[in-house]
Amino acid sequence: MQAEGAPAPARHRPGLDGARGVAVAAVVAYHLELVPGGFVGVDVFFVLSGFLITGLVLDEVAATRAVSLRAFWGRRVRRLVPAVLVVVPTVVLVALGWGWPDDQRRDLGLDAIATLTWWANWRQAHGASYWDSGENPFRHAWSLSIEEQFYLLWPLAVVGIVALVVARRRRRPGSLAVPLGAVAAALAAASATWMVVLSHRLDDGDLSRVYVGTDTRAFAPLAGCALACWVRARRSAPARRGVVLVGGLIGAGALGWAVAALEVDDPATYRHGLLVAVTLAAILVVRAAGLAEGRDRDPLALVTTSGVARHLGRRSYAIYLWSWPVQVLVAFRWPGIERPVLVVATVVIALVLAEVSHHLVEAPLRHRSGWAAAPARRRPAWAAGGLVAVAAIAASLSTAEPPPKHETVEAEEAAREALRPPPSTEAGTADGGLRVMLAGDSVAWTYGYYRPHGDELPEGIASVDSRAIIGCGLLAGEGWGYPLHGDGPFVRPAAGACADQPEAERLGLEGQPDVVLLFPGAWEWSDAESPDGRVVAARSPEMRDLVVERLLRKARAADAAGARTVIAQWACPGPESAPPLRDPAYLAWIDDVIAETAAEGRAAGLDVEVLEASPAVCTDGEAQGTPTPERAAATGGEIHVVSFEGGRWLWDAWLAPGLLAT
Repeated sequence: MQAEGAPAPARHRPGLDGARGVAVAAVVAYHLELVPGGFVGVDVFFVLSGFLITGLVLDEVAATRAVSLRAFWGRRVRRLVPAVLVVVPTVVLVALGWGWPDDQRRDLGLDAIATLTWWANWRQAHGASYWDSGENPFRHAWSLSIEEQFYLLWPLAVVGIVALVVARRRRRPGSLAVPLGAVAAALAAASATWMVVLSHRLDDGDLSRVYVGTDTRAFAPLAGCALACWVRARRSAPARRGVVLVGGLIGAGALGWAVAALEVDDPATYRHGLLVAVTLAAILVVRAAGLAEGRDRDPLALVTTSGVARHLGRRSYAIYLWSWPVQVLVAFRWPGIERPVLVVATVVIALVLAEVSHHLVEAPLRHRSGWAAAPARRRPAWAAGGLVAVAAIAASLSTAEPPPKHETVEAEEAAREALRPPPSTEAGTADGGLRVMLAGDSVAWTYGYYRPHGDELPEGIASVDSRAIIGCGLLAGEGWGYPLHGDGPFVRPAAGACADQPEAERLGLEGQPDVVLLFPGAWEWSDAESPDGRVVAARSPEMRDLVVERLLRKARAADAAGARTVIAQWACPGPESAPPLRDPAYLAWIDDVIAETAAEGRAAGLDVEVLEASPAVCTDGEAQGTPTPERAAATGGEIHVVSFEGGRWLWDAWLAPGLLAT
């Protein structure tokens, strides 16, 4: 996110304010899912940062033949830190006050620390995928971190080049522009090349590392640096406005296409160099906007020098900081909010907070004016901001609880456990009882992990043997892919671990269970891509046939081992479940498929039954209804079991009675 932090140039360029305003509007629209490619606004911010900062550095060198690192970094701190010191603790405290989940508070606190200390992008690069972390109110801080890291490192390069220039007695004011521009262009080219190379080395699901990495995104601010140097070096040959204008219009057209069509998680965005093309387009726009004046009548100038665009541009830093956390918190506080209402609420609240931040926090501390003119007021304000931030983060960390086990166990670990030797075939209790084997993905895994043990097993249940592997749907073990967000690109979930699924189930059947309990449904809601690249549409007749055939294949294997098969109904998922998993149309489809599987299995002579929802778990026993309070507590309002207490209750109230009755 653009955060210009140095004193304004002698001649203010209104078009650059407007370009920044249009860019932040695109980013907010992207966050609100109004446009798919609005994230390219960040690349415009990056180019602007490099362009403006390098221009100011060149002015300073021309005047003093040196660069004051202390002054430079001091201006960055006064520009960037005050707003962040307000946003971070406010967001944390509001989240805690609105009941942020205990098992997510540790991540909330760590994300807040990463935002304040400018390493959020690397935390995201080595943690949850950027585009899979929608509930993180500090997800957008990755770009701020890249900018601050750039502000830390680029002046050091400038100082080194200045020392070389002065040592060679090249004291002309513009003499630094050529060598500095050459270094910036070379580094930009290296970063862009590395982005393309690394994106080809990584799997589709890992490309958020390319999106948020400093090394792979530095080409945009460095391109802005090279542009500033090129402009300065050509001062003796003024640019032809017509040529610059045509270039700006071409760049604006390219950016407009990117905003409308580019996808952040599309591998082509990185592997085909489309982000590099976006940066080149941003260079053309920034160059043209830098020459735009309010009296100009060309299309680009009319947009970038308009009052609205310039107003948004001057507050773009605060708008960027506030808009995403506001969107996340509003959606969290009112989970059923209609999208148009969410859009309006986010925009209005963010604009109001940005205005307040600009007038009461950013401008006074940046310029040491107004209430912050006197050190006696300014210094305590800095200290208070730091203390409040520390207190808010401490509150988040101290009230955190560990996340449910299924959120921390890797699929490979679950696979190793599922491949253990077959259990003893002796009865687990003196008076016998059912020997149950579980199979499925993370849902089945949690029912197995949080099951009661020993004397706590429900009456009539002798033992429970889980052969489930996290992340492995019915087709995953055969190399099928599932879309990352329901609409592509397709990824192979835990491909290595899922390949062990058939062997894990075979070992479980060697233990001669009485019943095999299956939990389908968590992956079957979406399209799927076969190993040969053929896509089968969700809820299509072909998908129905695939699900039925795979379930019957498991039932036949169970029958050969002397066990009957029970398929758990996809019963009343809670409000915290992913939206597709609680879509009424999907619920009806998957439960119909399960019923059809049982009917076809019985017609083929197999012992296949359905474990239906009961009034204990679903209100009025309706599988497509709402979970009972006890079921909601046991699953955290979603589909996985989240505690041993919840697991014992579900086995006592639903699974054991249902298995004994079928």
